[in-house]
Amino acid sequence: MSGTDRKPRIVDMHGRDIPMRSMRIARSAASFRPRNYGYSNLNANPNNKAKRGWRWQGGGPDDDIVQNLPVLRQMSRQLEYDSSIVDGLFTTRTTLAIGKGLIPEPIPDMGYLDWTSEQAQKFKSQALRYWEAWAESPRNCDARAHDNFYELTRIASRSQDREGDVFSTLPRIRRPGGDCEVKVSLIEADCIDNPNDISAEEQKRAGIDVFGGVAESPHGQVLGYWVCTDHPNAKRKKNRLPGFYKTPWYFVPSYSEETGEPLILHLMETKRVGQRRGVPVIASSTEILLLIDRFAHAYATKAEIQALFTAVIMSEKPDATMAELGALMSDEEARDFAQSANDVELGPGIVQVANPGDKIQAVESTAPTGDFGQYIGAGLEMIGPSVGVSKGFLTHTFPNSFSAARAETGLTWQSVIQKRAGMIVDFNQPFYEAVISEGVARGYIDAPRFFDDEITRRAYVKCRWRGPGMPQIEPERTLRAYKEAMSLGIMTGSEAATEFGSGDYYENIAARGREIEAATAVGLVSPTPSGQSTASSKEGAQEGDGGSNGGQD
Repeated sequence: MSGTDRKPRIVDMHGRDIPMRSMRIARSAASFRPRNYGYSNLNANPNNKAKRGWRWQGGGPDDDIVQNLPVLRQMSRQLEYDSSIVDGLFTTRTTLAIGKGLIPEPIPDMGYLDWTSEQAQKFKSQALRYWEAWAESPRNCDARAHDNFYELTRIASRSQDREGDVFSTLPRIRRPGGDCEVKVSLIEADCIDNPNDISAEEQKRAGIDVFGGVAESPHGQVLGYWVCTDHPNAKRKKNRLPGFYKTPWYFVPSYSEETGEPLILHLMETKRVGQRRGVPVIASSTEILLLIDRFAHAYATKAEIQALFTAVIMSEKPDATMAELGALMSDEEARDFAQSANDVELGPGIVQVANPGDKIQAVESTAPTGDFGQYIGAGLEMIGPSVGVSKGFLTHTFPNSFSAARAETGLTWQSVIQKRAGMIVDFNQPFYEAVISEGVARGYIDAPRFFDDEITRRAYVKCRWRGPGMPQIEPERTLRAYKEAMSLGIMTGSEAATEFGSGDYYENIAARGREIEAATAVGLVSPTPSGQSTASSKEGAQEGDGGSNGGQD
């Protein structure tokens, strides 16, 4: 038998022949391998009919998020300009979370500092005095000298919702009459991007990954941000002296190498591991919001058209009819009519003249005009969980049921508390620590061993931030619930004061005591928690000692 007639041999890794029986068993096992099991049976099956045409393939955070942000940001801004619903959404979120501003309440660690209550109160007064002198003056706190700190907080919160993130540097600017050099310099999200020149080439050669304006080390640590001196999308360029900026891009490290203090703050909500930039809050609802806005405008236009009165004159002798109409017109109206002889318009009190043989065909609309409110309401209910604001808060209308309205308020309030917590960690607290540190360094605040170590400094700068309280549907019911919770020990007076009126419990007690003393001194009636007045309570006690009916008339 020749070499070409030999059958091919199938050998294993050692060169030994594999019996045909083993091959048959292997093929048989492969043919009975299960196909659709677990998620692959339906939800992970890309060939399912329901998933045909669905482009579900994705990438990493940089691919899915950062590359799409320029489009998402501009869409979000344009919807804010065009849609009253989106504008109201941003306003509602900022109003609920920030309100007039978040107010700090210093709570130094008395145990670690070995302080008495008097010492803690002294530090609190000094810290608040220095903070308020800085925060309430635009000239002291704003790099642009335009807004105070509480207004800047609202601007930063709204910008984060609209663009997905916002940045702020902490420049040191000395101004005459100012006792604090720390300033707030907000930077819009578009100004943080990859340099379009060779500015970042040195970092890239060192193995630093620069994308979306964020520079990361090989281990993923955020090293800093690239900032553009002018807005990249600006059509008008600001007038500056030649050579004012040596380069259109500059790099801001995240932290100072000498002190470890933050040099730039990044306000964003992180949703994915390794995410560099934030996403606008309406990113997943953009299409629905656009359709709702278009439907609302179309409905308003249709209502306007239906309200217009237009008469069309059908005449076999148009020239005679035109002559009669011309006699009723002024010279200017006749010229305008002659220029638009071929135009057909709708308007209040418009009279049109048709040519012989012309026919007027009305186009009936099949839009759900009768269900306008239901259509808009259904859309708002769909986007509510995504943006963290329920339909009632978006439209400022609530269901008649107290339980339903209370539940809707509670769900929205959880999102508000989460947003407020993010603002405090990313924005308010870092600026509070920077201002208090400078106050201690300048001698305005007495804080021994403040700069000794991080733990001691943290003991001094502990702070609680107070914002607007939760909206109340029926305050009397809420107060009764708070009172019962406090009597059972499941809620403190401070918690109730924060939720109900965003005030400080101990400050309220002290202020209330002063009010009662002042009212008593001049003989005014001052209500007490028991429901009786201070004056009447004392009179009742005196009459009761004399055997009367307890002061009852």
